[in-house]
This record gives sequence, structure tokens and C-alpha cells, in this order.
Amino acid sequence: MKRFGVIGLGNFGFYIAKTLSEEKHEVVAIDTNQAKVQKVSEFVDMAVVGDATDIELLKRLGLAEAEAVIVSTGDEIQYSILITMFLKELGCNNVVAKATSEEHARVLEKVGADRVIIPEKEMAEKSAKSLATPNMIDFVPLSEDYIVAEISPGSEMLHRSLSEVQLRTRYNVQLLAIKEVIPDKLIFVPSPDYKFKDSDILLVLGRKEDVEKLRRNA
Repeated sequence: MKRFGVIGLGNFGFYIAKTLSEEKHEVVAIDTNQAKVQKVSEFVDMAVVGDATDIELLKRLGLAEAEAVIVSTGDEIQYSILITMFLKELGCNNVVAKATSEEHARVLEKVGADRVIIPEKEMAEKSAKSLATPNMIDFVPLSEDYIVAEISPGSEMLHRSLSEVQLRTRYNVQLLAIKEVIPDKLIFVPSPDYKFKDSDILLVLGRKEDVEKLRRNA
């Protein structure tokens, strides 16, 4: 079990804290709003009403030793900057900060945030991608060049075997797994004679342009 801190309990912070707790991790949640703290208290190990810009409070809660601390103070930009800076000064190795804009994100990075999230931007990019590429179900960027993507097989792949389709040779894409919806099961490293069905979901790894080529031609 790992220990996490969540500072700021708006919608984003609340669901981060709740999800981490549901994954059986120890969670310390902090907010200045008593009602928000009360709401999350039934899910987390410790819920604290307090001002996280008080470095002494951060020390007392031992957040420097946490696996990660998520800073999600909403539109209170100055607070998120101060809290992030204090956490890094205390020696916290992994500070994940929520930003409200690109400018806010740059400042958070300057004061030491290890990762900055702009939830609205990330959700918009995923939504736009799914609208523009309807058979790409989801994707995860691994670097500037590579992604892991979920795609559905197109008509050119249906009822053909993996060896016939030749994903690596033709598209330079690695098939990691197949999720069968009917029946419901996950197949890791499918055999060459596996035949694709229209209900399958393919988990593939490759360069962005290669995955896009597969999506267009599949």
C-alpha cells in the first residue's frame, strides 16, 4: 500500500482521492472547506481541514514521504504555486499539480512540479481524437513519437488471421493484446492464426504516424 496526499478537494481532487483510496492506498486529503473535507472523509484515511500554504502543516502530515502529492486548488493559482514550491522544499519526490492554463503550467514547472495536468486540455484532446478518428478508441502517449492505442479492426482485417494481416511488416506496429467483447476476455500475445472479429478491441504500440496509418487502412 502506497501513501498519497491530495490537496484541494474540488471535483478533480475529490475523485483522485476517492479512486486512490478505492485502489487500497493510504490517502491524506486536505482542503480549507469543511464541507468538502467532510464529503471525502468517508473514503480516505485522513481528511484534514487546513491551509496547505502553511509549510508546518505539510511537515506535520508527513507529505514529503508520500509516494506522490496531488495539488488541485482550482482557480487559486497563487496557492497551487506556493504549495508546490513548499512540497519540493520539504523533499517531496513526486508533486503532480493541476493547472488551469498553459501559463499556469509553466509557472508550476518552474517551481518544481514533477508533472503538470491540465484536465480540460487532456480531455478535449482525447475527445477530439476520438471524433476525428472514430475507430481509435483511446490512446496513451509514451513519448513524442510513440503511443499505445486502442483501435477497432476495420473491414480489411475482419475474419483474417494475424499472420495474414502482418501488422509488424506492413505497418511497423506491435500488437500487445486483444480484448474480446464476445466472449469477454483479454488475450495477451495472440497466436498468428487468431482471426479478427468486429467486436474485438486491439491494443497496439507504435509510432504515431504508423498507428494512424493502421487506423486509416485497417
